[in-house]
Amino acid sequence: MRWLVEFVMAPNSCEVQGGMLKKLLSSMDDRERCCTVVFDEMDIMGVASYDQQLDQVLGPFKHLQVLLVCGIFKAWKMPMYYAFNQPATKEILFEVIEAVEEAGGRVVSTVNDMGSGNLALWKSLGIGHDAAASIPNPTDPARRIWMLADPPHVMKRLRNNILDKGVTTAAGGRVDRALMEDLLAIDGNAELKVLHKLHMSSHVELVSASSALALRRHTTNKEKEADFIEKIDSGMDVLNSAHPGDVKLLRRGYSGRPEQEEALAALEKEVAGMRVGNARHLYPFQKGLLVTIRAVRGLTKDLQDQYGTETYLLTRKLTQDKFESFFSQVRGRGGSSLNPTPTEAKARIRLLTLLQLARHGVSPKTDAGDANDSAAAAAAQEPEPASPATPEPDGDDDTSPPPQLVELEQLCPEPAEEVPEGTEDLHPESEEPGPDAEEEAEQAAEDEMAQLLSAAEGVRAPSEPSGAVDVHTGVPASDSAAAYLAGYMARKRDRSLGAPAVVYAEDIPVQALWTRLRSVCALTVPTSACLSLFRELDMTFCVHHAIHPDLLSRERGIIANMTTLLLKKHGGSAHPEEKKFIRTFARVRTFIRLRHVNAARRTASSNKRKARKLRHHAQ
Repeated sequence: MRWLVEFVMAPNSCEVQGGMLKKLLSSMDDRERCCTVVFDEMDIMGVASYDQQLDQVLGPFKHLQVLLVCGIFKAWKMPMYYAFNQPATKEILFEVIEAVEEAGGRVVSTVNDMGSGNLALWKSLGIGHDAAASIPNPTDPARRIWMLADPPHVMKRLRNNILDKGVTTAAGGRVDRALMEDLLAIDGNAELKVLHKLHMSSHVELVSASSALALRRHTTNKEKEADFIEKIDSGMDVLNSAHPGDVKLLRRGYSGRPEQEEALAALEKEVAGMRVGNARHLYPFQKGLLVTIRAVRGLTKDLQDQYGTETYLLTRKLTQDKFESFFSQVRGRGGSSLNPTPTEAKARIRLLTLLQLARHGVSPKTDAGDANDSAAAAAAQEPEPASPATPEPDGDDDTSPPPQLVELEQLCPEPAEEVPEGTEDLHPESEEPGPDAEEEAEQAAEDEMAQLLSAAEGVRAPSEPSGAVDVHTGVPASDSAAAYLAGYMARKRDRSLGAPAVVYAEDIPVQALWTRLRSVCALTVPTSACLSLFRELDMTFCVHHAIHPDLLSRERGIIANMTTLLLKKHGGSAHPEEKKFIRTFARVRTFIRLRHVNAARRTASSNKRKARKLRHHAQ
């Protein structure tokens, strides 16, 4: 492997990468070579460091600029250019595009965030919301390269401006922090929430169809605000399509279908008409989104003209998602909070490039006449299915690295198995009965539980529902949340417990209306019997944990013991599907309580910190 030492990827150059890309693309057809150039910068450690490969001291630098080339119809990517303390410029972008085109690629778009350096680049290229959305390809002026702003980055900017300054919609509504606090107040401190994913830091759930529906069902005189949120959510779904068979029609591959065009037109109108704070002009994120909408339409038309009218675009491939994944690997073992030195960043980019080449069976040897070159490529080559006629879902990171790149795997290990927060010390036991002493202890506990159940009405609640009700039906939000959770637990069970929301059924409780309205066919609506069983199980669960200070037992085998208790009390005459439902309830409900306990502890700690700061500044 000594020849790997000669594989040098120097900064401010894409010569070596161009040769490797040519090998990578040699087995692909014209369609699979279509790609986008994604560029962004990351912070690095501001120190000087020695690079042995270049025999040079690098730094100190603050930023690392990287231009990454990604396929849009076939899953492949390669870092083509990197530089330190260097913003993206017209000259650098054209250099990379020319190198990709010379290697056989077909650059059709670029993606970037709306940072100040990238705004300057757009201006130098003549890109703007009231100007062009594309540039001529520098190697073939007859072809266009469409410029896009990263949609997730735009949504983050929208979220921040809503919370900081507020937004006045085109129709005159007001979407601001006060409105978001009203949304959070719908659930209040309830343990079961209709907006269980909503929190101020999430730009995805803050402006979503669930939020719009909650405004319509649980507040009054908020139609303009609900319409704004719904239109933003629908339009962003079109710009975030990831799979041709997504349950949401708008998130299926973009091909210009009428419902997709309607959603984009509504988004375009709202973005152009809304104003942030007291401003009379458009903010950069608004301009970027308007350019992106035009670019997606133009790019899709170009691809359909080239490859047929049935061609569609998975617009999630036109985001910086792969770039963020790449940066997380560059940061290495330190996680997202650790910035590498210049030498570490350079070495990791080199190793990640080697990994990408090996995954596609490409040898990084630059000597074309080497007899071992083809053998090395064949050894690294893995069998791949024939390329489909439609874009592939994201999945290029699933292949195991070849043995010659063990060094890379040591730098960028696979993430550890996710363990729910606060559950590291929980060890569920088997449901098989234990020794006689344990059986006697369990029997004593069950006798005590029977006494507690008889006095269930006096047990304090684990949380306080907000009291918000559906203004149309009078159903409390907490009841709608319980029906939603019961439907989740009843999924894939017998129809006596629940059915998909698209299936008509007479035995549907009014509390499940929220689930019906929220569903786009994938959610399960519980039956009245299922909802009644859920309430009985929930009461038993609450009573069982009520004797503990924070309403959550610390006993070993917490889920197994709860399952045994619920089956004994409620599963005597239950059919097999109901018993499966009970087992699911014991596990899911425990983790919901665990999340609630942790949230309460975090809130208490945060309040204490704020109080200490106030006392400190008052002195």
